Amino acid sequence: MTIEEQAKAALQALVPIDLANIATAAVPAPPFTIEGLVPTRVVTLLGGHGGAGKSILALTLAAHHAAGAMTWAGHRFQDGPALFVSLEDPGEVVRYRLKNIIQAYGLDADKVSRRLRAVDGTAGDGVIAQEFSDMGMRRLVFTSVLQEIRAHAAGCRLIVIDNASDAYDGNENDRRLVRAFMRGLGDVAREHDAGVLLLAHIDKQAARFGGNGNTFSGSTAWHNSARSRLALIDDNGAITLTPEKLNLGRKADPIPLTWTENGVLVPAQAREGQAALDDASALLGALQAASEGGVEIGVARTGPTNTHSVLSTFHELPDRLKGPRGRSAFWNALGQLTASGRVRTIEIRTASRNLRKVLAITPGMEPTQPDRACVSSPHPYALRAAHEGADVCGGSRELPPFKPTQTHAAAYRARKEG
Repeated sequence: MTIEEQAKAALQALVPIDLANIATAAVPAPPFTIEGLVPTRVVTLLGGHGGAGKSILALTLAAHHAAGAMTWAGHRFQDGPALFVSLEDPGEVVRYRLKNIIQAYGLDADKVSRRLRAVDGTAGDGVIAQEFSDMGMRRLVFTSVLQEIRAHAAGCRLIVIDNASDAYDGNENDRRLVRAFMRGLGDVAREHDAGVLLLAHIDKQAARFGGNGNTFSGSTAWHNSARSRLALIDDNGAITLTPEKLNLGRKADPIPLTWTENGVLVPAQAREGQAALDDASALLGALQAASEGGVEIGVARTGPTNTHSVLSTFHELPDRLKGPRGRSAFWNALGQLTASGRVRTIEIRTASRNLRKVLAITPGMEPTQPDRACVSSPHPYALRAAHEGADVCGGSRELPPFKPTQTHAAAYRARKEG
């Protein structure tokens, strides 16, 4: 195409596509910055509700890219510098998270520090684009922040912007404005031959169902303007990175994730080996302590007395398996125990003659533990043991009258308040 033709095409809204020799031409496949997850030269949305871990996950991907890591969760990286634009968290938070990421994954700290460019936009106004009204017509104006990003991104193949709500100061339901914003970021992606990863909040209720193609808040222009979309979904502690859209190839399979003790998201399979064995062993010990204490552990994943919440009241369960960040590793460990046959589900008959499913250690699979000292009082959930007057080590003691109508939660609160 001549210069005159290029100039003419630049003024046209619709430019003809050259289809000559399409059957024999060598047409390269669209490139990826992160294979199957982040295409090059376009914008990818990474969504997650507040606290889901999208910021630390995006920083993890940027650190791997900068470190020249070959893969993450089986997905290959391009080798090259990366830019992390933090508009939500200050620099000291980014440094703290990055140190934990490097330690959790064993990355080359020197290489990461040299090739990862992190910029803090929280001190000033980090807005990339603002909405203005001009003679009654709303339009989007890009600020000087976009030019700063362009300058910092020179030579980078991955550009992370955290996040859309801080970068975009306009009506998120206005399709025209949203498209203009996404196109502006797409221009940066093409200019640097890089993949742009834009973090965005998603609807918390919709996120529970994942993969429905409509988990991002605001106009559908957010969905349609992105060539690739990823959703970080926390379903009662089961954390998954789910590819929701990929117009440039086959969508990748969902990636189960889990938290480390230092608050880093890692692929669930990364905990295989000694760490997974340690988790399973610790959980088996907590189940044994529950059995000895007369506490029946149900199989519910939700509710105030679900499996995780009840076992978390035992000191035998380590802190890394407790709380919101320990749920994923907890369920992974329980899955290993049931898959290996060490723990099984049985049915028992309750005092009200109803059948209830509970967890039980398979006979002969009990963990070898040192003798524990007798506990001065029964576990708050040990209603059966309290009713029978039995303690953990056998024998009996004087206990307050047992109230059969008490629920486990009520009994726990009553003992706690007492």
